[in-house]
Amino acid sequence: MNWEILAKHLSNELSPTETAEVEEAINNNEADKNIFQEIMQWWPVQIMKRDVHLSQEEKQVTWQVIHAEINKTTPSGILQKKWVISMAASLGLLLIAYLIWPSNQRVATSKGQKSEISLADGSTVFLNHSSSLKYPRSFGEESREIKLKGEAFFDVQKNPALPFIIHTGNTSISVLGTSFNVFSRKDRQTIEVTVVTGKVLFSHEDRQEIIQPGEKGVYDRIKQRLYKIPQEDFNDLAWHSGNLAFKSTTFRQIKTILEKAFDITIEMDNADLNKCVVTSTIHFEDLEDVLEVLALTMGFEYEINKDLVKISGDGCD
Repeated sequence: MNWEILAKHLSNELSPTETAEVEEAINNNEADKNIFQEIMQWWPVQIMKRDVHLSQEEKQVTWQVIHAEINKTTPSGILQKKWVISMAASLGLLLIAYLIWPSNQRVATSKGQKSEISLADGSTVFLNHSSSLKYPRSFGEESREIKLKGEAFFDVQKNPALPFIIHTGNTSISVLGTSFNVFSRKDRQTIEVTVVTGKVLFSHEDRQEIIQPGEKGVYDRIKQRLYKIPQEDFNDLAWHSGNLAFKSTTFRQIKTILEKAFDITIEMDNADLNKCVVTSTIHFEDLEDVLEVLALTMGFEYEINKDLVKISGDGCD
């Protein structure tokens, strides 16, 4: 039994292909199958106890207890097989907990899903779709460092003694107390930091920029260049605020904003639609709310198929 792989399987960290391979391997081995079934009787209970934090000393003591039990004389006769399975399952549960819980907590969102995370220091993170946040279970005790993939809005509790540090890509963002947005998706050329209140220190190697409200920090992955630019609007925060504001904005620009905010692709059968100019403020809950307003304003029709939006219309004069 590969306990590390099983730990990742139970914590949903494997890909669908890897999950299928693990399940097939377990089903093809009678001993592993029996141990796995024993573990699954207790696993839901352990999940409910994930807020319990064991210190390194407590883990070591627990290991010693388990090993002491294993070294005792095993029951004989017909009960021996069941005892071995139960003990293996108990040891497996402990090892799985050791692999998953002590190091990091991980929160991930799928396509179309968002999540609000309350951290131990009182800070709040709003995680956008297709993103993940990873931080130690001891977060806030001696340090406040996390890792981000994707996009998130942070409302950080002030604590001058413990700077809040976000690691994303090969950059870092350091703050004391502020609210800001971080955009960092693997398939995009840039990592972007938009500050709403306070200020942050945006860093890459020996290059640093202090970003304040009205500014956006940008790191270009390809050019490996870090810089800041004026923040002209806050449509970058639309996914979190539920508001879009357009003032004489061309649909070409709106298309780019929507594709980034909702992680979609927009196709048009008439390029003249790009020339349409829109002035409007849109309050929305989802993509369809936005498209309904734009369709009425510009006179086009649309079709949503998963992450593809097809738009057809005559364009604007």
